[in-house]
Amino acid sequence: MESQRNLLIVALLFISFLLFQQWQIDNAPAPTPEEQTATTTVDADIPASTAVAAPVLETASTDRQVITVVTDTLELAIDTLGGDIVESSLLQYPVELNGVENLKLLEQRNNFTFVAQSGLIGANGPDGSA
Repeated sequence: MESQRNLLIVALLFISFLLFQQWQIDNAPAPTPEEQTATTTVDADIPASTAVAAPVLETASTDRQVITVVTDTLELAIDTLGGDIVESSLLQYPVELNGVENLKLLEQRNNFTFVAQSGLIGANGPDGSA
């Protein structure tokens, strides 16, 4: 008898949860136009920068270049069209013990592509063509 009561309580809680979810869907307030425009006008509150853009940024949208960034432990190759990291290797970690070739984390070859995409490129994005 005790197990039947526990089973009925669990079933009642589950049905109550489903009813509560449906009630939230039916009674959820619709987003107002003020909330939608508030997210798009946030940039209007930010003052314009008076700094002059670097020449690399001006040519990045028209030319596809690969910039290499080297630190003490990491070497990155960044594509200026979209900001994707197309190659990455660890400088202090060889592939084999006492080897000279560095361990590559990301690379792009003819039959193998493993890159870190930034998401800056798209149909309506700043680097998109249309």
